[in-house]
Amino acid sequence: MRVLHLDAAAEWRGGQTQLRLLLRHAPGTHGVMLPKDAPLRPKLDEDGARICGDLPHGWLASARPLKQAITLFEPEMIAAHTPQAHALAVRAAGALPVIVHRRVDFAPGTSPLTRARYRAAQGYVCVSEAVRRVLLDYGVPPERALVVRDGVEVSAHRPDPEGAARLRASLGLAASCLAIGAVGALVPHKGHRVLIEAMAWLRARRPDVVALIAGEGKARRSLQAQIDRLGAPVRLLGQLSAAELRGLHGAIELLVHPSIEEGLGQAVIEAMAAGVPVIASDAGGLAEIVRPGETGRLVPPDHPDALAETLHHALLNRSEGQRMALEARSFVRHHLSAEGMAQRTTQAYQKLLLGAATDA
Repeated sequence: MRVLHLDAAAEWRGGQTQLRLLLRHAPGTHGVMLPKDAPLRPKLDEDGARICGDLPHGWLASARPLKQAITLFEPEMIAAHTPQAHALAVRAAGALPVIVHRRVDFAPGTSPLTRARYRAAQGYVCVSEAVRRVLLDYGVPPERALVVRDGVEVSAHRPDPEGAARLRASLGLAASCLAIGAVGALVPHKGHRVLIEAMAWLRARRPDVVALIAGEGKARRSLQAQIDRLGAPVRLLGQLSAAELRGLHGAIELLVHPSIEEGLGQAVIEAMAAGVPVIASDAGGLAEIVRPGETGRLVPPDHPDALAETLHHALLNRSEGQRMALEARSFVRHHLSAEGMAQRTTQAYQKLLLGAATDA
């Protein structure tokens, strides 16, 4: 199989990590186009990935570079990994099938142009059943929307005790201080304001607990203002490297993922792979991987009181959390490996392409 992948993101989030893992592990011949300044680009250069050109920024960007790459690379299909890539692909693909990776659990727009773009794609690879249901409700035929959940390289997510010690020392945390973590872009739908409010409630009951939030984004200023206003024991760490994330996993008692909307939750899978107990909101596809009492704990989304109570219970019952963390790590190893994700993605491409041939 010969696939040209498009990613127009100017940021590094879960979708970019998954594309990198897919290019590492998928069989066949793969090329990729992405913006010249994309944070993913140097990582793909490190991996020796085949870069087929620079993908321009913007919804109205010229499709000419993509058409040139198609002529030179001669792919069997185009895989679009971001909304802008989807828009460019359907303009430039001609008779080539376009398959779109969909990671968010909110509905696409309803303008005629958007609906035409969604009809033009041959199929969709959805990160969860929750995302697939959104597309079916939008009118995508069931046979054109398949589910492939994220994967991780389990061995790459072992907590780093030395990194944990450095992180705690840099933050001035006492040995008796219990840290909880959250990882995700600082954007409203990730629900960090819910965690901050929960931590303000928890402070009087557990003054020995602090929350460490890793990530960057447009909501940083408002989140810091909320922390200051409530006096919540929360630190914003900024964007962490993969090595620093292993240190964070080693420094925390559990990971909280308080999203209001969530396609699946790669940060949750990474924490599970690291053996870190997880509390997540019951939003989007999170319940497909966090099974209450088995692989973690779920709370209602956008419900600070419920999150605070669950945090309090989890900190009083840490052995229970460790039991679930062991089961969660086994679940990831057997069901959410990067190798398995790449194999299932290839199978999804083949099935959707077969549908394209049948339609023709």
